[in-house]
Amino acid sequence: MQVTKTDSGIISLSGKMTVVESRQLKADLLALLEGEGDILLDLSGVEDMDSAGFQVLALLSRQARASGGRSVSITEHSQATQEIIRLFRADELG
Repeated sequence: MQVTKTDSGIISLSGKMTVVESRQLKADLLALLEGEGDILLDLSGVEDMDSAGFQVLALLSRQARASGGRSVSITEHSQATQEIIRLFRADELG
């Protein structure tokens, strides 16, 4: 899993968001809470996502709200992220 920040401030994720990557992904994404403002995620480069990847996104969203009312929004999806978000009926994440 690769996490990069674009010039426009959007956080771009690419690769797999699965149980194998979830520990490092969690650390990388929660580190974003050290910044300011809302968090915009581009998930168009995500090739595979399972429930562990979804849980990391849900945790990031909860922690952002708890730390000053910040929001997490998804600007772009891949087929893999659309399927898992639809499965969990988590429209507020995307």
